[in-house]
Amino acid sequence: MKIGLALLGSWGIGYGTALYFSKQSINEYEDARDEIRDASRLGNKSYGLNFGYKTDSTIEDILDTGDLVFMQHVCYKSFSPLLIGKCYLSQKYKSLLTQFGYKQENWDSAGIIVRNREGAKVIFKYFSEVYDIDYDEFLKIPFFSFVSLRKMKTKDPAVGYMKREELSEEVKKENERSGIFDVIDINNCAVPWLYWKKTGTLKNDYKDKITLQDINTMAPKCLDSEKVKYSGSIIVRSNFSRQETQKY
Repeated sequence: MKIGLALLGSWGIGYGTALYFSKQSINEYEDARDEIRDASRLGNKSYGLNFGYKTDSTIEDILDTGDLVFMQHVCYKSFSPLLIGKCYLSQKYKSLLTQFGYKQENWDSAGIIVRNREGAKVIFKYFSEVYDIDYDEFLKIPFFSFVSLRKMKTKDPAVGYMKREELSEEVKKENERSGIFDVIDINNCAVPWLYWKKTGTLKNDYKDKITLQDINTMAPKCLDSEKVKYSGSIIVRSNFSRQETQKY
């Protein structure tokens, strides 16, 4: 009985702590979205505290559909206790694999840029949550410490075209099928894989499951290199670029 009460008490404390941090992160994100915004700037955009408005705006201007984004997670900044738990569980799983000699990528997940008339959007999964948001809003999300980009390179501008709504819907459908596996899928490449599959840029005979290590390169082995390649990595957000504000 005492052991049961102790376990229940420990669970309650843990959940309460996670709930506190998740609410704090949501409040910080919403406050930063309003307070850092500058109405004098084009489109009333704000990128949070990164490398400066001019630099971040210039980067957004060159983004196009098919560009890759890589994210490094900060678990306690997640927006719910459930997501905090999933994040820590995935990090533990990743650590165990490393201890057994399996090489792991420094990044925790990957997404895709899609550009439409409204500008650059980022579509990505954060465990059970699917995000489809503006690039400037994406950079202000608190549960990422580092973010990098790889520009898609192709000779034919028509290659890789896909509507934002179509990709977003495909990701949501795939997310519904993943269930509990979104916790242990540390090689979170669902969004890039779906994008490449739907746009016909995957190799026709490629059957293996792709990992973050496979795609974080200038020539992912799963892609038809005659159609698509990628640029070198571009860091667009780092932990150090955000240390001047308490909001992140």
